[in-house]
Amino acid sequence: MFNNNSILLMNTTYLELGSNKGNRLLNISKAFVYLNQEIGEITNHSAIYETDPWGFKSSDKFINIAVELKTNLQPHDLLNRIKEFEKKMGRKKITDKYESREIDIDIIFFNNNIINDNELIIPHPRLHKRKFVLETLFDIIPDYIHPLLNKNIKQLYTECNDKCNVEVYDY
Repeated sequence: MFNNNSILLMNTTYLELGSNKGNRLLNISKAFVYLNQEIGEITNHSAIYETDPWGFKSSDKFINIAVELKTNLQPHDLLNRIKEFEKKMGRKKITDKYESREIDIDIIFFNNNIINDNELIIPHPRLHKRKFVLETLFDIIPDYIHPLLNKNIKQLYTECNDKCNVEVYDY
């Protein structure tokens, strides 16, 4: 599938996948298939965690997982493909408010790139404030250094004040 030149152009990105609407595990599974078939190759992933909603009230808990993905896409192309998939899965983003959703995929890191424009901010601007993101990242990249905060995931997790409940999902 890849020649030697394409391997050199591969990017490493870390994504956070979440679902709290419908069959959550099936939604995450569909996202895995999509990412592997259409975006690149998942090379590592965290455990699945069940978490309280962050930023809004809902009785429906999320399941979340972090994935490491190798892709030849550039950040904005990746974002557009993710948005297409989320829409296909039923996501209707009408406002900027947080809400329940079948699937949510956030780009957390992309190589060590720093991007801040009208469409995309990388590293994800709130990752260090979200226990569920840090917990999943801690599983796969505890020593990864945040390119803006200059702290590793372990340190960010220890310093995080988020009180949301995060537990390994027993499925």
